[in-house]
Amino acid sequence: NNLWRKYNIVRFSVGYRYTFILLLLFIGIRLLYIDFVPIWDAVSITRCTLAALKPQINLNQLNCHHLSIGYLSFLAMSQFIDSGNHQSLSLTLLLFGLLGLYSYYKIVIFQFGKKNENSTNSAKIPAAEIALIVALLAFNPLFFANSLAPSLDFGVTVFFLTALYSLMYGYTLQAVSAMTLMLFTKEPGMLLYLATLSGCLVVFRINRAKK
Repeated sequence: NNLWRKYNIVRFSVGYRYTFILLLLFIGIRLLYIDFVPIWDAVSITRCTLAALKPQINLNQLNCHHLSIGYLSFLAMSQFIDSGNHQSLSLTLLLFGLLGLYSYYKIVIFQFGKKNENSTNSAKIPAAEIALIVALLAFNPLFFANSLAPSLDFGVTVFFLTALYSLMYGYTLQAVSAMTLMLFTKEPGMLLYLATLSGCLVVFRINRAKK
C-alpha cells in the first residue's frame, strides 16, 4: 500500500485514467497503419535516412534538403539494424507522436493548475475534459497523418511541445536539448526558437518588475 502511494500509481490510475485510455486508443489505431508505406515528401526523407547508413555511415545525408539531422538521426537509429524496415520506422514515429501528446498533456495540466496535491484528480477541470483536450491533438487529421510517415514539420512540432513543457516545469537542460533538436530539424524551428526566447525574456522582465 505504501509502495502504491509512493509512486502515485493510485492517483494516476484514478485521476487520469481517461487520458491513459486515450493514449492506448491512439496507439491501437496507429498500429493499424504500421505497414504504411511513405509517400510524397516522406519518400525523399526516407531515402535520405537510408542513404546515411549505406554503404557506410554518412551523417551529411541526414540533412535532407534542410538542416534536418536533429530529427532524422532518430529515424536513422531505427534503421541501423534492419535498413528499409518500414515497421521499425513506423514505431519510431509512433514514439514521437506519444512524446508530443505527453508534452501537450503536461502543458494542459500546467495551464489549468492544480487544486489539491492529495486529490486523486488534482486538475481544476475534470479528468475527462483533459482527455478530450488532448484528443483534439491526437486525432487531429494533420497530427495523426504526420505520425504515419516521416515529416520534418512533425519533428518540429514534437520538439517544440517538448521544449515548451520543459520550460513550464523548469527542466532547463531538457528544454535546451529539445530546442537544439528543433533548430536542427527545419528552418521554422529557428522562428519558434526566437519566439520562445522572446517570450521567456518577457516573462523574466514581468517577474522581475513584480519583485
